Amino acid sequence: MIEIFRSVSAARIASALGYTPANSSTVVKVARHVVFTIAGGASQTYTPSANLIYAVVTAIGAGGGGGGCAGTVALSLGAGGGGSGGVSRTILTATQIGASQAVTIGAGGTAGADTGGTGGTGGSTTFGALLTGAGGNGGTGATGTGAQRVTVSTD
Repeated sequence: MIEIFRSVSAARIASALGYTPANSSTVVKVARHVVFTIAGGASQTYTPSANLIYAVVTAIGAGGGGGGCAGTVALSLGAGGGGSGGVSRTILTATQIGASQAVTIGAGGTAGADTGGTGGTGGSTTFGALLTGAGGNGGTGATGTGAQRVTVSTD
């Protein structure tokens, strides 16, 4: 997921609405919230508006896939869950963002094979080359052989 909070000056908004503020020295910021939630692995382009001053950008990477399990019916096994995606946040000026930035949302990690395979790493979410939320690691798989043991004590 990519979140972008954009700020524009109150004077620009007032001008667009045909309003003249009584106190022109007052500085007020108005934020607009943009969220990209496109399918994992897909890209879109973010094009800032002409009145952009700065943006607070958050990138959240995709989670890793859980590990697979392999074993006999007599065994109880559990594999590791996939790690969460990393979160990155920064403040970027309009100059830093430029004319546009490619937004890529990372795909979730694949599940580990039922033979005890490790889950796949989640994809990174990027805002051009300016910000990356790394994908989470895949969970460790589990395998087991042999018989389950039960000990019974008698008097």
